[in-house]
Amino acid sequence: MLSRRRLLRALALSPLAGTACKKPPELAPRWEFPDSPVKVITSTVQAADLARVIGGRAVDVASLIPPGGNPHLWRPSAADVAEMRMADVAVLNGLGLEAELKETAANLRAQGVIVAVLGDVVPAEKRLPLLTDTTRSDPHFWMNPALWSLASESLEAALQEAAPGAKEYFSKRAHAYRVDLQELNTWTAKLFDEVSDVNRAAVTSHPSLAYLADAYRLEFRSSLTLKGEPAPDAAAELTEWIKGRRLKHLFREPGVDLPALTTLCLPLGVKPDQRIFSLSFGADGEVLPGTSDEFPLDNYLGSFRYTVDCLQSRMALR
Repeated sequence: MLSRRRLLRALALSPLAGTACKKPPELAPRWEFPDSPVKVITSTVQAADLARVIGGRAVDVASLIPPGGNPHLWRPSAADVAEMRMADVAVLNGLGLEAELKETAANLRAQGVIVAVLGDVVPAEKRLPLLTDTTRSDPHFWMNPALWSLASESLEAALQEAAPGAKEYFSKRAHAYRVDLQELNTWTAKLFDEVSDVNRAAVTSHPSLAYLADAYRLEFRSSLTLKGEPAPDAAAELTEWIKGRRLKHLFREPGVDLPALTTLCLPLGVKPDQRIFSLSFGADGEVLPGTSDEFPLDNYLGSFRYTVDCLQSRMALR
């Protein structure tokens, strides 16, 4: 049976809406593909990719934050909130990432929306503090494939609740994806194992590598805060840390103000000449070569592999 929410949305979009003398056509059950896809709205591109992978042709997915965007600068509009309210499933990252979103998960659930807050699955002992503000949790847990695998279970359950008839379909796709994530974890660990302990350090433009560093015994620092501003009173300490580890390159996220970052890097003695994609994805269809392969940047697996390949290759050359 169609939910009341989905029926209201379908009627609003129907050319027969508002015509009292005609009965609207009967709609197909939501689990029949592809006639009635589950409408999924996510805050981040990472969550949107996860929904597409697990949901396949049974879902219609949109991310409110575009590829290349800094989620910490996101200011949800009234239209964004309306989109989430009209969704069958709303997916949030959690752990404080959507701080500007006043429409809470509880509010959305009260309006009949199925909500998955992916960060809720991260065990308390695995939650890391922000590098630039240790009083807050670090929300970038997707940079640990093992934790992202847990998030896939949360989203799988939400989709199964929205479309019970497609439960087995979602389950098979989610299982296959978790196998991919396990292989990604193994590949990443093996790659970083090739780097000596003294060279396992990197400086970035954004503090988004803590979970990666924790999972694979790396060390990193960031030149900027979550919102892309120079970290206050940290220049001297950061300079000393960079010199002590003989770093020459800064790994920058897409969308950063490159001229300003270049100026900031001059006294640090590093060059912001290498892009990584830990905060967001590349453009649709964008592919970049790595040291031994080409990586698609418009999805989680490809952007993660590209980022790891860039980090490891620079570390190994030192």
